[in-house]
Amino acid sequence: MWVDWSTYRARILVTGASTWPKGERRGWRGSLREHDILFCLSGKGALKGKADREIPLAAGTCLWLTPGRLYRAHQDPDDPCRNYFIHFELLDSKGNVRPYDQPTPPERIDNIDLIAVESQFRRITTLLPYFRAEQRKRFKAERIAVAETLLQGLLMDLDFAAQHRQPEDSFGLQQLHSETIMRIVADLQERPDEARTVQSMADDAGYSAAHFSRVFHAVIGQWPEQFLIEQRMERAKVLLTTTGMSIHEIAEKLGYRQTSFFSTQFRMKIGSSPRTYRENRRKAAASAAKPAGNGSGRAARQA
Repeated sequence: MWVDWSTYRARILVTGASTWPKGERRGWRGSLREHDILFCLSGKGALKGKADREIPLAAGTCLWLTPGRLYRAHQDPDDPCRNYFIHFELLDSKGNVRPYDQPTPPERIDNIDLIAVESQFRRITTLLPYFRAEQRKRFKAERIAVAETLLQGLLMDLDFAAQHRQPEDSFGLQQLHSETIMRIVADLQERPDEARTVQSMADDAGYSAAHFSRVFHAVIGQWPEQFLIEQRMERAKVLLTTTGMSIHEIAEKLGYRQTSFFSTQFRMKIGSSPRTYRENRRKAAASAAKPAGNGSGRAARQA
């Protein structure tokens, strides 16, 4: 690992999400005073860093920018960049900042679980939206503690991934695969009620079903069938909890031809039948809605 994580902890300085205006070949140039990690959600561009090497920016690009280095970036004006960013510093047990001349991972971090990394960026920036160190007292200490713990885990994950990075000549093909799969996954998450199959996703990607499955597994770390089932089960839990749809209607909406197969798969993944899950959720909601102290009040009146 590039950082001794038993010695250092992360302290958040800035968080945020940015979208560059469309139609502008917007650029950025500067020398950072602290560490900065960035995750690109969409768009295209490029960043020049160490040794003036150009790194393409696209969906799924994850960067770890180092203090003191000069960086220059620009975007495609027709496909603006949208990304999460987190500025931080590394402190030792005495609160001293880790020297910036110490080793750090390379700017570009590949070989990562894109869904997990994007989720961690989103969670941290949601806990501390547009956070600034000078406004630290405005945020609850608990939220800061959770966010910095999540950041510590994310940084360790990125540091580990940097030790197993791909050869430079594989970046282009890997970038293409990452962009394609991230687009498909984003579409699934934005339209959860649309029943999808591996074949339909492969068609959208322009791959054969077998090739799509291999690429999906390489990028996400799961086979597409597993990912689809998990997405369906999460959607089924929402529909069971928030609607009056029958089990048959929910199964049909999620693309199942047989309600019995849906129920069997739900039980295997969730641990109970859809009907039992719905009943338990309703009981829990009813119990939570009861006003506190009814029992003690009744006992007092009887006394």
